[in-house]
Amino acid sequence: MNLQGIKNRVKKILAYTVTAILFFVISSFLILQMPPVQNYLIGRFLADFTKMTGFKTTIENFHMLWFDRLELENVSVYDPAGNKMIGAKQILINFKLSQLIEKKNVNIDGIYLDSAHVYLTKINESDTSRDLNINVFIANINAHYAGSGGSGKSPKINIGEAFVNASQFTYVNQDRDSIKYGFDYNHFSLGVDEGQLDGFFILGDTTEFKLQTLIAQDLESKFTVKQISTYFRICQTSMEFLNLNLQTGRSTVSDTVIFSYKQLRDLNDVIEKPKVHARLNNTLIDPRDLSLFMPGVEKIEQPFRLDGVFNGRINKFKFTDMKVDIGKSHLAGSLDMDGLPNIMETFMIVNLKNSVVDPHDLAFLFNDNTYNRILPLGRLVMDGQFLGYPNDFVAKGQFSSRLGDITSDINFKVNEADIDQSVYSGRLSLDKFKLGTYVNDTVTYQTISMNGQVRGKGMSQHSADFKLDGKVYQLGFKGYNYTNIQTNARFASERFNGFVEIDDPNLQIRARGSVDLREGKNQINVQAELDTAYLHKLKLTRDSIFLHANFVADIQGLTLDSLRGQADLSDFHIDYNHESLHLDTIHLNAQRDKRQRSLLIETSLANANVTGDYYFSDLYRDIQTLSKEISLNIKNNDKVRSAYYRAKTYKPKTYQAKINVKLKDIRPLVPLLRLDMDLSRNTVIEGTFTSGYTTIFQAYTHFDSLKYNDMLFLHSDVDLTASKIADSTSILAMTTINSQRQELNKNLKTKSLLFEGIWNKSHIDFGLDMDQEGQTNNVRLKGTVDFLLDSTRLSMSPSVVKVLEREWHFAPNNYVMVKDKDWAFHDLALTNEEQSVDLNGKLSEDPSKLLSLRVDKLDLSLLNALTDKQFTGVMDAEVDMSNFYRNPSLQNSISIHDLTINKFLIGDITGRNQWDTTQNKFDINLFIDRLDNRILNVAGDYTPSRTNSPLNIKASLENANLKIVEPFLEDIFSNIGGTITGDFMITGHLEAPQIEGEGTMHDGQIMINYLKTLYAMSGHIGLTPTSIYFKDIELTDAFKNKSKLNGAIKHHDFNSMSIDLDGTFKNFQVLNTTAKDNSLFYGQAYATGDINFTGPLSNLKITSSARTEKNTKTYIPIGGASSTDQKEFINFVNFTDTTFIKTIEKHVSKKVNLTGLTFDLNLDVTPDAYCEIIFDMKAGDIIRGRGKGDLHMQMDTKGDFNMYGPFEFTEGWYNFTLYDIINKEFDIQKGSRITWFGDPYQAIMDINASYNQLASLLPIVNDPATANAPQLKRKYPVQVLLALTGPMLSPLINFDIVAKDLPTNVTTESGSVNLQLAFTAFKNKLDEQELKRQVFSLIVLRRFSPPDAFNTSGTVVSSLSELLSNQLSYWMSQVDENLQIDVDIASMDQESFNTFQLRFSYTFMHGRLRVTGDGTFNNTSGQTTAGTQPNPSTVAGDWTVDYKLTADGKLRVKMYSRTNVNPILASVNTQTAMTTGASLIHTQSFDELRDLFRSSRNRKKKDKEEAAALNKDALKPEDGTE
Repeated sequence: MNLQGIKNRVKKILAYTVTAILFFVISSFLILQMPPVQNYLIGRFLADFTKMTGFKTTIENFHMLWFDRLELENVSVYDPAGNKMIGAKQILINFKLSQLIEKKNVNIDGIYLDSAHVYLTKINESDTSRDLNINVFIANINAHYAGSGGSGKSPKINIGEAFVNASQFTYVNQDRDSIKYGFDYNHFSLGVDEGQLDGFFILGDTTEFKLQTLIAQDLESKFTVKQISTYFRICQTSMEFLNLNLQTGRSTVSDTVIFSYKQLRDLNDVIEKPKVHARLNNTLIDPRDLSLFMPGVEKIEQPFRLDGVFNGRINKFKFTDMKVDIGKSHLAGSLDMDGLPNIMETFMIVNLKNSVVDPHDLAFLFNDNTYNRILPLGRLVMDGQFLGYPNDFVAKGQFSSRLGDITSDINFKVNEADIDQSVYSGRLSLDKFKLGTYVNDTVTYQTISMNGQVRGKGMSQHSADFKLDGKVYQLGFKGYNYTNIQTNARFASERFNGFVEIDDPNLQIRARGSVDLREGKNQINVQAELDTAYLHKLKLTRDSIFLHANFVADIQGLTLDSLRGQADLSDFHIDYNHESLHLDTIHLNAQRDKRQRSLLIETSLANANVTGDYYFSDLYRDIQTLSKEISLNIKNNDKVRSAYYRAKTYKPKTYQAKINVKLKDIRPLVPLLRLDMDLSRNTVIEGTFTSGYTTIFQAYTHFDSLKYNDMLFLHSDVDLTASKIADSTSILAMTTINSQRQELNKNLKTKSLLFEGIWNKSHIDFGLDMDQEGQTNNVRLKGTVDFLLDSTRLSMSPSVVKVLEREWHFAPNNYVMVKDKDWAFHDLALTNEEQSVDLNGKLSEDPSKLLSLRVDKLDLSLLNALTDKQFTGVMDAEVDMSNFYRNPSLQNSISIHDLTINKFLIGDITGRNQWDTTQNKFDINLFIDRLDNRILNVAGDYTPSRTNSPLNIKASLENANLKIVEPFLEDIFSNIGGTITGDFMITGHLEAPQIEGEGTMHDGQIMINYLKTLYAMSGHIGLTPTSIYFKDIELTDAFKNKSKLNGAIKHHDFNSMSIDLDGTFKNFQVLNTTAKDNSLFYGQAYATGDINFTGPLSNLKITSSARTEKNTKTYIPIGGASSTDQKEFINFVNFTDTTFIKTIEKHVSKKVNLTGLTFDLNLDVTPDAYCEIIFDMKAGDIIRGRGKGDLHMQMDTKGDFNMYGPFEFTEGWYNFTLYDIINKEFDIQKGSRITWFGDPYQAIMDINASYNQLASLLPIVNDPATANAPQLKRKYPVQVLLALTGPMLSPLINFDIVAKDLPTNVTTESGSVNLQLAFTAFKNKLDEQELKRQVFSLIVLRRFSPPDAFNTSGTVVSSLSELLSNQLSYWMSQVDENLQIDVDIASMDQESFNTFQLRFSYTFMHGRLRVTGDGTFNNTSGQTTAGTQPNPSTVAGDWTVDYKLTADGKLRVKMYSRTNVNPILASVNTQTAMTTGASLIHTQSFDELRDLFRSSRNRKKKDKEEAAALNKDALKPEDGTE
C-alpha cells in the first residue's frame, strides 16, 4: 500500500467520524425538542425537587433553545398552604446540560425572569410554629442535603447574572394588622420594573448577590425605589447591604447597612428586634420619604444629610461619627436615642462638637411656645451635650448665638402648656448675651455676662422667679453696662431677697435683705453699703450726681402717710453738678400712735422733727395753699383772686404740727444748691403750723451770721407770724428782722439793722433802720403798702438817708402805684441840697406813657462807698423810657465832667438821645473828650418804624487808649499800651445790634505773660455782625523781628465767642523766660513758622508749627536745687476707706477762665538751637548741645506738659560730675538721640559720648623688664566711651575704652613691644568691674592702672589737682561766654610736666568762627642738648581755626597745626613731628551713593520725609497715630 492510499483512507475515517458526531449532536438536539423527552426530563427533575422541598413545582413549557440554553414558561412554586410563592411567565436559563442529570452543584451562567411574582407569607411550619414560606422552603432544602447519604452539604447554586423584568414582590404578615398611614411593612407589594443581579450564590441558608440595578414601587403607598445597587447577603442571622446606593423617592442612602437578628422571622418587627449596623456616607433623607416608615417625622420640613455609624435597634440605637446637615444647621458628634418611633417619648443623648443649629431647622422638636423662646437666639454654634427628652432635658456645653455665648449645665423642664412656667436648674454662664433682645425690651435691658447656679421658673420679665448664686460680670441696664455683680438671692417681679454686691467703676454696693413691693406688702428690710454711685454715668439722672452711703432700713410703706419704721444712712456723700455734700449720718424715724405721728430726720447737716396729729400729705398741701393765697394777695389781681376762691372747694382739716429744725452746718449744702450763702452753725428754727378754719404759721430763729451774695449779717433774729381765714382774703402777719452788724460789700459795713413789717388785712407798715460802721452815714426809712381794690400803693414816709455827711430826703407825697403790669411813679425822689435823683412817670403797656429819671449835679464820689474803685466827676442826666414791655425806647441826655477811674483820666462824657417828632426817630449823640481831644464820637439815630434795622449809628474812635482793657485781660496779657482810631457802624435792633467797622492801632504794645515776650503791635481791628476780626496785625519783638496775625473772633450777639486766628512769624522771639517764670522749661527762643488760635474762649486751643532759629537757648531742668512735679488735676477719693475727709476750698473768682487753654506745638528743631537738660545745676550735671528733630509738645497753663518725638544730636557735650570735685566733659557723638513719648521727664535716651585723654600704656604692658622703659612712658590718645540708654531719670550706663593707631613695634632696651597687641590683650581680660575701674582711673587719675591692682597712689594729690583744674577752668570761662578754657594739672610726680595741659577756644561772629588751642608743656625742653633749641610746637601745642562758610555748617574751611603721632616714627626715635595744613570741608548726609547727585530740592524733600518718619517712629500707639 502506497503512501497515497494511506492518506486517502485516513481522510475517509476523519470525515466519517466528524459526520457521525455532527449527526449525534443534531439528533440529540432534535430529540430534546420532542415533547415526550422534555416532559420526561422535567417530570424527573420536578418530582425530585418537589419531594425534596415539599413545595409543589410546575412548568408548563420547556424549550431547549440550544444545549446550554433553556426556556421555561409559566413556572410556579406552591407552598404547602397552597399559596403560589413563586410564579414566572418566562424564565430563560443559560446552563450546562449535565447539571440537569447529575445531582451536584448548580452553575448557571445567566437567567432572565419576565413577569415573575414572589409572594411571601407566613405558613405553619409545624403544629406549634409559623414562619415565612420562603424560610420553610430553604429549610427543607438544607434538611434534605443534611440528611442525605452524600456529603451532607447543601448544593451550591451559582448564577452568573440575572435579569428581572415586569415582576412583583409581595409580603403579607397575617399575624399583624395593617398600617393605615404610610408604608405598611406588614402588608406590601412592590412592582419591580427591572432589575439586574450579578454573582447570585446560594449555599444552604445563605443567599448573596450583587444587585446592579433595581427599579421598584410600592403599589399601595406609591413609594418608589428609583435605583438600588448593593452587594446583598442574607441568611438566618443577618441581612447585609454592602456598598449600598439606594435612591428612593427624594432620598439617597449609601454605603453599608447590616441587619443582625436571631432568626429571619425577626425582620417581621424591624423597629424593635433586628440590630442594625450601618455606615452612612453622604446619605440624604427626605422627611416625606421617612414619614412613610416613622410616624411623627413629618414635622421636619426639609431634607437632611447624614454621615456616620449607626449601631443598635431602630428604637434604641447609637449614631457615632455623626454628621447631620439640615437646612443651615450642621450637627457633628454622636446620637443615642431610645424610644422611637414617637419622638416626644424618646430619650436622647446628643453629643455635639463644632455644630451649628438654626432654630428654623429644628422647629419640629418644639411646640410653638418653646420655639418662640428659642427663635430669638438665632443661629447657634455649639459644643456640648443634650441629655433627656425634648421637653425635659439637660443642656451641657457651650453655645454661641447672635445674642451672645452661653455655657450651660442646666436641666430644663418645658411646660408645654405655658412656656413661661417652665422650670430650670443648674449652672449657667452667659457671655455678652443680648438680654434685651431676648426679652424684647432693649430699652431696659442690654447685654449680660454671668456665671452662676440658677434655679427657678419663668422665661419672661414678669413671670421669672429664680434664685441666682453666682457672678454677673456685666449687665446692660437702661443704657449703662454694670460690671462685677456678685449675687446669692431670689429675684422675682417686685421682689428681692438675698445678697448682692456690685463692684462697678460707677456703682459699688453691697446689699443684703429683702424688698417686697407687692400690693399690700410694701416692706423693705435692707442693709447696704453704697460705696460709689455716679447716677449720671449710670444714666439714671441728667445732672451730674455722685452718691456714697451706708444704708440700713426696716420700714413699711411707700408713701409718707403709710411710712412706719426707721432707716439710717451713714457716711453719706453726694456730689451734685460738681458740688459736694458730706453727712456723717442720716437717721429717719417715722412712728404712728393712733392719730399722733412723728417724723424725725437727723443728719450732721441738720435735724428736723415734725410731731402732731397730722398726715404728711395734708401738711404739705396746706402749706402750699397758704403760700399760694398769700402770693395772690401780694399780686393783688382781683379777677384772678376771685376766680381762685370761687373754684376753691377744699376745706383744711383741723390739726397741729410742731416743727423744729436745727441747721447744724449748711456749708456743705450751699454748693450743692448753687447758692452763694453761709449760715452760722446750730441755728434753730422753731415753728408751729395750725390748720383749721383759721390757718396760723409761726416761726422764729436766731443766727450768729448769715452770708448771702457777699452780704454778711451778724447776730440776727427773725420772727414771723402769719394767719389767714380759709374762706377770706384777710391776712394778719408780722415780720421782724433785727441784725447787729452787716457787711453789704467789702467797702460798705453797717450795723444795727432793724426791719419791721406789719400786715393787717390790706395795709402794711414797714420800716428799716441801719447805720454805717466808722461813718456817720445811716438809713432811716419808713413806708406803707396798701392793697387797694384794683391796685397796690407803696409810699415812702418822711425818711432820711445820710451818705458822706450829706442827708438825702425823700420828697413828700411820693408813691408807687402797681396795677397788673403798670407801675406808676410819682415824685419818688432823693435830694441833697443841689443834688437830686428823681423818678416820675409810668411803666405801662401803653407806649405813650413815659418814665423819667432826672439826675442833677450828682457827685460820683458817692460810688466810692459802694465799690473798690475811686471815682471822681459830676454827672447830670435825663432819661426817659417808654413802651417798656413791647419795644423799649430810651431818650436821654447825660453829661459827666472830668471822669476818672483809679486816677486814670477817662475824660468828659457827653451824650444825648432825643426823639425827633417830625421824623419819628431818636437822634443819638455820645462823645468823650480827653485833654481837649475827642477820642470817641457816637452819632446816629434809632427809628422804630424802620423794622428791618431801627438802629443807624456811627461810632468814631480817635486815638482811644487801649490800656483801659488791661484789667479785664491781666491774666493773659499785661503792659498793654497804644491807641486805636477807626469808624464803626451800629445797625439792627436794640436787643441784637449789628456792628461793622474797622480801627487802626498806633504805638501798640502787649506782653504775653506766659511767654514773657513783649511785642510792639500795629494793624487793624474790625467788627462785623458776627465777628471781631484782626487784619494785618503786625507784632514786632525786641529785636525788630516781625510776625503777622490775621483772623477773627466769631460770636452770636457777642455771646458764644469762638476764636479763629492765624499767624506767621520769622526768626521771631517766642520765649523770654527765666527759671523763676517757668520751672518746666525756660530760656530764649526764636522761631519761624505759623500759629493758630481756635475754639471757644472756655476751650481755646493754640497750635503751632515752627522751626528753631539762631540764638535759641532753652533749658529743661530735671532735678537739682529745685524740682517740679507734674500737676495732677483729677483727685480720686477712696470711698472704700472707713473715713475720708473732703476739704471744701474757697475758690477765687477769675476775670478770665483759663482752664480750657491748651497749646500744641510741632517744632522742627535745627542745629541753630542750643538746649540744656539740667540734671543737677549745682553740680553741673548737664547734657547740652545742638541737633535736629521733629518734636511735638503739648502744654497748657494748668501745668500739663507732654513731649513726643526724637531729638538727634549733631554736636553735644555731657558733663560727668562727682561731688563737685570731678567734672569731665564728654563729647556726645553725632547721631545720639533722646526720644520723648509723653512725660518730658520719662524720655528714652540713646546717647554715645567720648572723653579723650593722653595716657601712657606702660601700666597695661605688665612686663617687669620694661617697667622703667622711657619709650613706653610716652602718652597716646585714648578714648573713654560712655553709653547712656533707657529712661532719662534712670538710664543704663555702659563704658568702654578704645585706642586707635597704636604702634606695633616700640623698641626698648629689653626688646620690642607691640602696643596694639598689648592693648587688645588688656581689653580682652577686662571684666565689667575692672573696666569701670580703668575708666575711673583714666577720667580721674588720667592714666591706666595695672590690671587687677587698682593703684590709688597719688589719688589725693590728683583729686586736688583735678579740683584746681576744674575751678580754674570755670573761673576763666566766666570772663566771656564765647571763651572756654580747660587747664589740666596732673599728679605731682616725675611726669607732672607731661600731664600739664592747657586747652582753650574762642568763638567769633555768632559761632561761625572758632579758634582752638591745645598744648602740653613737658620736661623735654629742659633736656635739650647743647646747641639745640626747644621745639616751638611743644609750647604752642595744637592749633585749629574753623570757619563755617554757610550758616548750616555744611561747607566750612579749616586750618590746623597739630602733633603727629606716627607709630612708625615712634618706634625709631622720640622726636615729635608737627603737621600743618588747611582743608575745605563739605558735609552731606546720604543713604545711597546716588543721593550725592540729587538736586538740592530733592534732598530737602527727602530730609522732610525722613524727619516725618522719625517723628512717626517716636510716637507710641496710644498717642492715636496709625
